[in-house]
Amino acid sequence: MSSRVISAAIIIAMVGWIFPAFQLFTPTYASQLNSVSATASSSAPSIATNYMVRFTTVNAIGQAVTASTTRITFDPQGGLFDLTALTNGNVTVSRLTGGLTQVAAFGSCSGAVSEMYVSQVVAGASDYVELLTCPGDIIAAGTITVNIAGAHAVNPSASGSYVVRINGTMADSADTRVAIINQVAMTGIVDTNLTFTIATVASSSPVNGDTTSTSSTATAIGFGTLSVGTSSVAAQDVSVSTNALNGFSVTVTENQDLTSANGATINAFKDGNAVTGSPTAWTAPVGTIGSPNTYGHMGITSEDVSLPGDDFGSQLYAGLSSTSTRTILFHTGPADGTTANIGKTRVGFRIQVSALQEAASDYTNQITYVCTSTF
Repeated sequence: MSSRVISAAIIIAMVGWIFPAFQLFTPTYASQLNSVSATASSSAPSIATNYMVRFTTVNAIGQAVTASTTRITFDPQGGLFDLTALTNGNVTVSRLTGGLTQVAAFGSCSGAVSEMYVSQVVAGASDYVELLTCPGDIIAAGTITVNIAGAHAVNPSASGSYVVRINGTMADSADTRVAIINQVAMTGIVDTNLTFTIATVASSSPVNGDTTSTSSTATAIGFGTLSVGTSSVAAQDVSVSTNALNGFSVTVTENQDLTSANGATINAFKDGNAVTGSPTAWTAPVGTIGSPNTYGHMGITSEDVSLPGDDFGSQLYAGLSSTSTRTILFHTGPADGTTANIGKTRVGFRIQVSALQEAASDYTNQITYVCTSTF
């Protein structure tokens, strides 16, 4: 054989070896997911939070004979998430369009064609959740949502961008990222406010079931000449406007019984024994000779039905004394100064004397309101 023929044979042999080798080492690639996202309920560092991972597959998940895995790995390079407290029961998988049924475990696979379960949650150097199709089941391509609940996934302690990887023995895979950032501290100041007002009430005005017989001003109540056996009634409107979180209370007290320069007194309702407990219905002074405390008395009422136990009901009265206070307006939150039983009430004062009440033209005392807010 000539040298020319031998050379041709060698070239042909070399070509025959080159092509099979090229075919043998041609790489194959996993398909990229159409879309993938990971959403946290909190992006703050070191916070135990929930995650929703959503991805759209190009290819079906599962194989005709064996099971197929879908793995969600948090920070595959650094393992800085903490899934220690996460359990299989905290993970749910679903798809809006159907075609996927989650079962509790391998033993719950029923033979349906599209079942999947949480096979394991791994914490440590690798932090991942792994899903497994039931053997032979196939999940058609589409969008799948995996919810990690119970606030058992702990974010890394350092701010930054971290990979969340979706892969497994399923055909498709992709990475997404979550940003872990420090929380923003928002501050603000709202100044406190409290406005307390006492207003006049005209004669012939209603007050807790009774009717006023005289008018008042914000700073004075003048009953004039008192008629024996007939009650005299006056009133004032009390208003509170405040932004106190825990509300306020308004109390009233007196410095003394109505007292004259000659020493005579018109005592507290009733008959000089001030009703400091539950208010009672009005009664006339008994006028027992030799018992000056029974000759005449003065009482107080309020229209505020929000008082604990609705103290004053309708036409009920209490006595005042210099050693005790009586709540006449009360609320547990902010008030606008106009809404009845919240920011406003009407307070009534009633006097009645018997024929034994000592004569004097200068009976007087001082009524003090105290408004206390709780911010």
